Amino acid sequence: EAEGRLSKVDVESCQTSQSINDLETQPIHHLSTNWDGQRILATCAKEAFLLGGPCLDKIRTLHGAEGVGLQQVIFNNHTSEIITCFKNDEIIVWTADRLEFVTKLALPRATPAFQPRFRTYALD
Repeated sequence: EAEGRLSKVDVESCQTSQSINDLETQPIHHLSTNWDGQRILATCAKEAFLLGGPCLDKIRTLHGAEGVGLQQVIFNNHTSEIITCFKNDEIIVWTADRLEFVTKLALPRATPAFQPRFRTYALD
């Protein structure tokens, strides 16, 4: 819907069942749910919101560092974790239930011949 508003719609009736209006004023770029639909990630350019699925309750907000911003945020349903990729190529893992820090992934070192870029990823 409008910037900063997220709504759940019943696909059979096409009726809005829940809405949340306080997702700041940024457009939502990506939505992700965990395996049972109890958590939803709404990702904007500078932050991601962890929402409780049934009522769209805002649980936590993940802010990109000053001037960094978020590239991608997804659930890893194999481990019940959230993986974030920031625009400065940092990859950080968080708990899926409370968005608490777990670890920062070690990245290969850059050399003149090898300049890694971690702007997107996928899970299998």
